[in-house]
Amino acid sequence: MPDIDNLVSMTAQKSGVPESITAIIIPLLNQFITQKSASRGVIGGFLSRLRKETKVDNITSALSSLDTISFDHPLVKEVKEKSNLREATMAANHIKQVASVIRQETVTNPKRVEWLFSS
Repeated sequence: MPDIDNLVSMTAQKSGVPESITAIIIPLLNQFITQKSASRGVIGGFLSRLRKETKVDNITSALSSLDTISFDHPLVKEVKEKSNLREATMAANHIKQVASVIRQETVTNPKRVEWLFSS
C-alpha cells in the first residue's frame, strides 16, 4: 500500500506546491478531516449511513469545503506559520491546490486516499 511520502510527492508534482509545504499541509488536512467527521456527531453519522455515504465521500466533502477557505481560518494560519510563508493568501492557495489534487485522487484511487486518511 502506498504511503504518505508517495502522496506528498505526487501531490506536490500535480499541484505545483513545493514538496516541503505539501508535506506540512497533508497531515494538517488529515487532522481537519478527522475533526470535521467527529463534529458531525451521532445524528450526522446516522444520516450519513442512511445516505450510504462512504469514508471517501466524507473526505471529499471536507476537502471541498476548503474551496472557499478564508485567510483567517486556523488551518491557513497554521500552514502559514509552519511553512514560513509571508502571506496568508499564499497559504490558502496552497491548501486549495493540495486539497484539489487529493480530491481528484479520490476519484481515480479512492482506496488509497481512504487508507491514507484513516491511518
